[in-house]
Amino acid sequence: MHRPNLPVFRPFSWDLPKLQDYLRVHWFRILLIALALYIVLVKDIQFQISMNSAPANPAAPTYDWGNAEPGTSKGPNGSEATLSMMPEMGEEGQATPVVHQRNKSARDYRDPLLDETLSAERKAEIQNLANTFSNLTFVLSPDYAQRKRVPEAVVAVKMAKCYRYVQRFAPVAKAEMNKYGIPASITLAQGLLESNVGESRLTKANHNHFGIKCFSRKCRKGHCSNFTDDTHKDFFRIYQSSWESYRAHSIFLQGKRYAPLKDLGTTDYAAWARGLRKAGYATDKRYAEKLIQIIEALELHQYDE
Repeated sequence: MHRPNLPVFRPFSWDLPKLQDYLRVHWFRILLIALALYIVLVKDIQFQISMNSAPANPAAPTYDWGNAEPGTSKGPNGSEATLSMMPEMGEEGQATPVVHQRNKSARDYRDPLLDETLSAERKAEIQNLANTFSNLTFVLSPDYAQRKRVPEAVVAVKMAKCYRYVQRFAPVAKAEMNKYGIPASITLAQGLLESNVGESRLTKANHNHFGIKCFSRKCRKGHCSNFTDDTHKDFFRIYQSSWESYRAHSIFLQGKRYAPLKDLGTTDYAAWARGLRKAGYATDKRYAEKLIQIIEALELHQYDE
């Protein structure tokens, strides 16, 4: 039987002199190839580790402005800083997410718009984002910033604005309490809510902090103005000053409709809030709840003492 001539397998043997010559000539090329392979392998290992340690439901972190270079809009790595990406730097220079303090008092927030180390460009970025929220958003919903991952710089702008309003009108509210028996906390909370912290159109144009309407059909010129349509029920009082508006509010609550509230004293703000809602001061079904939330969040009850 004829058997074909099959190749005979022999172990590979190195030609040492030729190998040495090859290494001497091509050593640099070999070094580059080895370095490239090393980098590829290391990156692959790091990627696998990162993927394995990633959380099941990752959420993109929101960062505060932190300690970026003063007077610039650059982040620590030189990239353009935006309100949602600027990190807060820890002691070792590591970026850490913002932790919103739900129990933080309004007086504890520093307004970044008053920070002289921030550039005008950065302040404008903060202000533009802050303008997308109502002034009382973070007061009426304390966990909103944390749930929606709103940068603390934005929260600080709004909370500081509320605190400035309270500081400005607390002495007036206390004086009205001593004269008319209305809790200062209620007066301040209503002023904050009805005027949008002093920035509503009605407040700016009419100095009207409490949304008080004009029901007279024979009022003199300059006594009231219309802000919506031609029906007389939409005419609102015009005041010459914010102080006059606060005094008008006190007198308004002396009416027969609100007389039962005087029996509540000046320390039960919750009962006053519910009483105002029941008496029909506002049509909002959550009016009492909002007043109570504002008082407790901004610690306005301290002015009732």
